[in-house]
Amino acid sequence: MRISRSSWVLIAVVIALVNLPLVHSTWTRSSVERSGVEVLAEVTEARNLGSAGAPSWWLSYRLPGTIDPEQEIWSAEVDAATYKEAEEDQTISVRVIEGKPGSAVVEGEVRSSAGLIGTLVVDALLLGMLSLLWRGRGRGRREVETVEAIEDVALARPGASWEDLGDGTVRVSGEVLERDDHEVVLDLGDRLVRVVLDGHANSVGYQQPAQVRVRPTP
Repeated sequence: MRISRSSWVLIAVVIALVNLPLVHSTWTRSSVERSGVEVLAEVTEARNLGSAGAPSWWLSYRLPGTIDPEQEIWSAEVDAATYKEAEEDQTISVRVIEGKPGSAVVEGEVRSSAGLIGTLVVDALLLGMLSLLWRGRGRGRREVETVEAIEDVALARPGASWEDLGDGTVRVSGEVLERDDHEVVLDLGDRLVRVVLDGHANSVGYQQPAQVRVRPTP
């Protein structure tokens, strides 16, 4: 099984996108703990977004104007003890990076494990898929046939073919997989054809359909 370069790039992008939120939140929390300042924020609302049996204690708060001139309302889930104390005092201690009110950690903040678990599950699935692709990349390896060009390589319609012209020559068509000044590798689906240019020109680019009349090598 052959995996194209673009497929590997796509897999890498998917892995990066899946892990980006977790990496970003971890980096932000580390930055806050390292460079943040402790401030006392005003609690604007305290509410249980869960149920009586499975409570989820949430606080809405407003940072001091020196930290957040826009005076936005921010929210965080906290533990029961912190919630009770904040509800009584109407204040909550927040560690925040000056100039970045969105980068903050609230005292007693509860970090949900759902995001971490979800990311780890998806990572495990992706790694399993990559393992299968890596193991299978050498299986079903296609035959590579070397031929000599007897004319310039030209742009063709999409598709793959091996047409015997009956005079000892063949016209081959396929997608360009590799190219340089000396040879071109065409993908014919069931096999690969390495065309030795032998002084002939090639103006067809990578992953474009090409055709050329060739002479099979002995």
